[in-house]
Amino acid sequence: MHIPFHARIAYRQARNTILIAVVLGTILSMIQIGYDLLKERKQVDATVTAIMAMLRESAAQAVYYLDRPLAEKVINGLFEYEPICSVHIFDENETLLASQNRLEENKRLPWLARVIFGAARHYQMELMYEPLDRLIGRLEISIDSQLIAQNFFSRVKFVILSDFIRDVVLVGAVTMIFYTLITKPLQEIVKRIALINIDNPAGELLITPHGHEHDELGLLIHTTNAVLEKLGESLTQYRTTQQELEQHRDHLEQLVDQRTTELRHLVAELEHAKKSAETANLAKSRFLANMSHELRTPLNAILGFSQLMQRGTPLPEDQRENLAIIRQSGEHLLTLINDVLDLSKIEAGRIILNEQNFNLYTLLDDVHDMFRLRAEEKHLQLFFERNPETPQFIRTDEIRLRQVLINLISNAIKFTEEGGVSVRIRGRKDEECGEIHNSSNPPGLTEGALTGVTTNSPQTKTLDSRVSPYFRLYFEVEDTGSGMAEGELETLFEAFVQTKAGQKAHEGTGLGLAISRKFVEMLGGTIQVKSQVGRGTIFTFDIRVQLGQSGEIHIEKPSRRILALEPGQPRFRILIVDDRWTNRQLLVKLLNSLGFDLREACDGQEALNLWEEWTPHLILMDMRMPVMDGYETTRRIKATTKGQATAIVALTASAFEDDRAIVLSAGCDDYLHKPFREADIFALLEKHLGVRYVYEQDNTAAQADIHEQTRLTAANLASLPSKWLADFEQAVVRINTDMIDNLLHTIQTQDAMLATELKHLVDNFEYQPILTLIREAKHIS
Repeated sequence: MHIPFHARIAYRQARNTILIAVVLGTILSMIQIGYDLLKERKQVDATVTAIMAMLRESAAQAVYYLDRPLAEKVINGLFEYEPICSVHIFDENETLLASQNRLEENKRLPWLARVIFGAARHYQMELMYEPLDRLIGRLEISIDSQLIAQNFFSRVKFVILSDFIRDVVLVGAVTMIFYTLITKPLQEIVKRIALINIDNPAGELLITPHGHEHDELGLLIHTTNAVLEKLGESLTQYRTTQQELEQHRDHLEQLVDQRTTELRHLVAELEHAKKSAETANLAKSRFLANMSHELRTPLNAILGFSQLMQRGTPLPEDQRENLAIIRQSGEHLLTLINDVLDLSKIEAGRIILNEQNFNLYTLLDDVHDMFRLRAEEKHLQLFFERNPETPQFIRTDEIRLRQVLINLISNAIKFTEEGGVSVRIRGRKDEECGEIHNSSNPPGLTEGALTGVTTNSPQTKTLDSRVSPYFRLYFEVEDTGSGMAEGELETLFEAFVQTKAGQKAHEGTGLGLAISRKFVEMLGGTIQVKSQVGRGTIFTFDIRVQLGQSGEIHIEKPSRRILALEPGQPRFRILIVDDRWTNRQLLVKLLNSLGFDLREACDGQEALNLWEEWTPHLILMDMRMPVMDGYETTRRIKATTKGQATAIVALTASAFEDDRAIVLSAGCDDYLHKPFREADIFALLEKHLGVRYVYEQDNTAAQADIHEQTRLTAANLASLPSKWLADFEQAVVRINTDMIDNLLHTIQTQDAMLATELKHLVDNFEYQPILTLIREAKHIS
């Protein structure tokens, strides 16, 4: 390959060397020229000063005696110095005595001379008359700088020309040296490398040029030969490896064909398994929907008729107890069903948080009151502690938070036989907490004296700790119960799993903690547990909340019992549609006592015929019926102008939130799931028909006055039968409100004033004073 001259190393090295030499030479020449210029100027100044000094006395005499011929001789003497271009002699009155100017000559480079030396240089000397020591005049001389510059330019030209010749000679010499020492040997090496046989590089080793055995070129030859030897070895290995790869490739193609066939079978199996899982999931959803409907429907009748019997004629005490047991068992069964459905809805992602503002202190007080008597019945201590940083008004899902606290405290009391339960609450701004999920012990909560395994629930949300309106609440529920072994903690939060203590108690479904963990995660936190056998258990969890305002808290008014319809209203027609006779009878008995005009239908077709014939104001519509279901019936009614005036309320046993949207999209005006409370039915009638009711009179203020006057005492309670006192004590301990109401009704038949006093305490949740008075009354009797 031919390398251009300007690209060769010798040329470029010589060029760089000469460039540096030229630059340095130029700088040195400029320094020399500058020094000569300064020296030339000083020499001119010295010469002019010396000439003026020599002619000073003659010039002074010419001025003193006003001798013009003498003055001209002085001027002619000065003009002997060629650079002087003009001379002027003045007396003391500034009168020009003599003057002369030299004619200008053509000069070379006049502009450069003016730049370097200026147009002219002016000198002035005062003339003194020494005998009198008096100033008698002055002498002015002008020097033509361009005449001085001519000599200077001659010397500069010589310096530049000599430097140029020196640089040219240097370029040639350096170029030849580099070419001989570097470029030519490199060219020889390149030619030899180009002729190397690539199939056998080790047999074509290079020879080191003479004189370069110990310099960089010799090292290059040595390194190149080493590379060629390695390349020869690599080529040999490559050929061997290539042969082995060809053999492996043939074998790999066989394996790929085999694995491809196996993968096709595996994919087919996975597709089949996926379809089976989807089918099973669909079957599970259908089963839960059917179970919800089939179990809630009879529960609706059980709980509904229990309410009707309690509203009716007073029953004997033993029947009231039986009725209370029926209702309590039905509500317990409903709670178990709701737990199963809640877990299913959580797993399906069908539960939505209902955030609202509420009073956290009130919630904690309610939960404390709920469990206080249960704790006292087992002789346990129950403590609730909250630090000053805990906000009073917050915004989150109150129902979910309440359910978590109830689950944890209920378990703590259930499995504790001595000691007590402590509930500690702490609040902190989210921006001060940092990433709390990275710590197994949330800040601000005591770890206690327990040691054990910590079970962390997975984190579900990443919180933005920079948002200051958010708070992080920390809860800790500690008991002194039986505790749990390390192996039990690992599966504690799994569904349908119970500890050994739970299995012995034969209570619960094993869903409480699983649901609690899911709810805590939905509220933006984690739940953890520490436990040790024989020493107790500590549950800790945190949630993320917003700060609320007291003015935003919705306070529900206490419900009043409905006695009848207010006079002066039209007779409202209500059609009850349900395929089950018990469900229809429940609604008939509930509404008939108030004076509504009622009719019944057992399926959608019959309901459609009655609607066309009777035109009811409102229809209570079951959605799952034979012949024609409630969805189709509702669509047909609402498709007509006449049907727009009829309110339709769907009654369904399904607990899935998605079904509510389906029901409303079918045309229903409202939705209520079974089992329902009678107050819910009355509220819907008031909402859609504008019904006005007659309520039981509110005698709270009067009762308070009576209470202040009579002062309930243990002596007054001692007048009651001992069985009544024992039953009332048990009802208060269990917080059985239905049993308490029945006993109050019984006591009223004997002592109305005493019953009023007791009811006042019950309405204000003052259970402890009641228990104290009952126990004192027992000792009196």
